[in-house]
Amino acid sequence: MAPSTLDFQCALVTGGGGGLGRAMAEYFISEGKKVIIVGRTMEKLEKAAKEMKATAYYQLDTGNTEAIAPFIKKITSEHPELDCVVNNAGVQRPLDFKKMSPEEFLEKADNEVNINIRGPMHLAVGLLPHFRTKKAAVIMNVSSVLGYIPTSIINPVYNGTKAFVHFHTMNLRTQLAAAGDDMIKVVEIVSITVQSSPG
Repeated sequence: MAPSTLDFQCALVTGGGGGLGRAMAEYFISEGKKVIIVGRTMEKLEKAAKEMKATAYYQLDTGNTEAIAPFIKKITSEHPELDCVVNNAGVQRPLDFKKMSPEEFLEKADNEVNINIRGPMHLAVGLLPHFRTKKAAVIMNVSSVLGYIPTSIINPVYNGTKAFVHFHTMNLRTQLAAAGDDMIKVVEIVSITVQSSPG
């Protein structure tokens, strides 16, 4: 029988220092789960981890895909109990052809693609060998309603990246089930509007 969404002991939450990532991390902790938060800003992570009593925190820019394989090796060595990843980190930038040079547009677009697509994909796929050693594991990918209905014209790259996350999640789920890896549950969390808390 396939595991339920909360059939895990220890979750790695990217972008866990604030916003939706922190809210999910706090909920998991309230449910008795161990939580490791990851993000780009060490001070923010340290403060959040202390306030929510997270198990650990690590600095990682998920847009730097070359850093992900060594990070996976480190995190699974230091936390072998890890059996869930929440790919929450993402960026949404207004990109306007009328106000930007092609060079500026492409530089910002490439960075957004790296963070929103390549980072989550590298983390999920890179963790598969470790997750296959567990009785059950969970991969959660955070997409957006804008990946389904791209009404935000000023965010063309974001909309496209979240459409990728949606379809990649579906295909990953199907391929894992076909390969007999049905004890790795693949979940898509479709966000609508998220408002950060003050401070």
